Amino acid sequence: MVVPDPRTPMYTGIGVVVVSWAFVEDFDKFCVSLFYHKCGVKSTDIGKAGIPRTQFTRKLTFLTDSLNQVDMLALYKDKGLELIDRAKILCDDRDTLIHGVCQTITPESIKLVKYAYNKKDRKENKPNPQTFRIFSHRHF
Repeated sequence: MVVPDPRTPMYTGIGVVVVSWAFVEDFDKFCVSLFYHKCGVKSTDIGKAGIPRTQFTRKLTFLTDSLNQVDMLALYKDKGLELIDRAKILCDDRDTLIHGVCQTITPESIKLVKYAYNKKDRKENKPNPQTFRIFSHRHF
């Protein structure tokens, strides 16, 4: 008799997040490219090469600038800014799921801890524990 691994739901849930997040990143890149090359958006957050940065949160800054500059996007601005805010929250959750350390696991949830440094002085480590319900609609 094979005993099921109690971590399988956790592995499955994290895999769903990884695969699903690829679609978010791909669409984000598409929008940045479109607004930069076709609409001439000037961003407050351009890299040294004079092109938009590739880090996800930086691309969200570029998309915010795009919604504020491109007149034909005015109709979609409020919903777009709302989606950008939601993407920032999901990005933090995704980072904890991918880079966090598992503290506890139950059949219903996992508790992950990701240590973050103080960005100002880069010295202080502080834990950021988050508990995720397995297959919660909030995260998947």
